[in-house]
Amino acid sequence: LRSAYSNSAGEYMEWAEGMKRKVATSDTETDTAEKELELLNKLLEDLDISGREKVQAVDDKYDAVTENGISLTAGKVTDDGTTQRIFSPAEISAEHELVGRIIREKSELIQEDIAAKNKSVVPEDVLAELEEAFNVFDKDGDNKLVESEFKACLQTLDMEYEEVVEANPSIPEMLKEGISLEQFVDLLGSIFKEQDTYD
Repeated sequence: LRSAYSNSAGEYMEWAEGMKRKVATSDTETDTAEKELELLNKLLEDLDISGREKVQAVDDKYDAVTENGISLTAGKVTDDGTTQRIFSPAEISAEHELVGRIIREKSELIQEDIAAKNKSVVPEDVLAELEEAFNVFDKDGDNKLVESEFKACLQTLDMEYEEVVEANPSIPEMLKEGISLEQFVDLLGSIFKEQDTYD
């Protein structure tokens, strides 16, 4: 059981390192910032689904070890003459959180870059209109729109939520944390740009 736990924990840590490498090279794997953001959103989804399953498998093996009264010494253990690194459940959990934080931080930087690029091409009157609409629906003043606020804001701009999501599939993921003013301008500014129409 101790060896099974150690192997499972080691496999998770290798998987997490692979995820970090994918984040580090995401800009070389894609040709636009928008595609890189899409890739990062897929990695975050993989972390939330596959990663959580892997963490749960490690936790289950740990429970089996402790329920059978087997001691897991921190650091290393010798099984069948080999020395293996044993990662604690706390280390696995911390690594999982770290990978998520790395993905989210890189995504935010890319979103800010995209927003800055789009802000410069959005006419001032449209920018003012978007900012005004955002501020009206940011009821709690936290500089974030949650899903209900975002949908209501779109309605006042005569835009359909489904169409906006179709143009940018990362919106539902972004709404989990709330969409900032910069992201809002970026999202809608790019849609206006694609339509070549500014209301």
